[in-house]
Amino acid sequence: MNSASAYAQYQRMEVETSRERLVLLLYNGLLRFLGQASAAMQARQYEQQGHAITRAQRILLELRHTLNFEAGGEIARGLAAIYSYCLRRLTDANFQNDEAALAEVIRLISDLHGAWVAAEQAVRRSHGQAVEVAAR
Repeated sequence: MNSASAYAQYQRMEVETSRERLVLLLYNGLLRFLGQASAAMQARQYEQQGHAITRAQRILLELRHTLNFEAGGEIARGLAAIYSYCLRRLTDANFQNDEAALAEVIRLISDLHGAWVAAEQAVRRSHGQAVEVAAR
């Protein structure tokens, strides 16, 4: 393996485990648990509902904890507000069996997930161009 090929492989690994990728994995898990909570709520399986909502809330707390307010500025503050709102709505959903509250959180998180997918793809493209230049 020549050095350009090794460097390209290293860059691909770095992109695959980038901060954007890790955040996207958290969003994927969050959406999975929200879906489980919704199914459990509809089936009146309250223990499973509570478990799934608790796991979703833990991911939201982790997402909020990882925000960099200094570097992220207004975007980080906006995300923190959304995460806090979602945490409150999930509490409402769980204690009041409020399907509308849960659906609202799913919609908000789905929108944010879409934005992170686009961000990760943009990072991959920019890293791919950097790898291509380095390989020349």
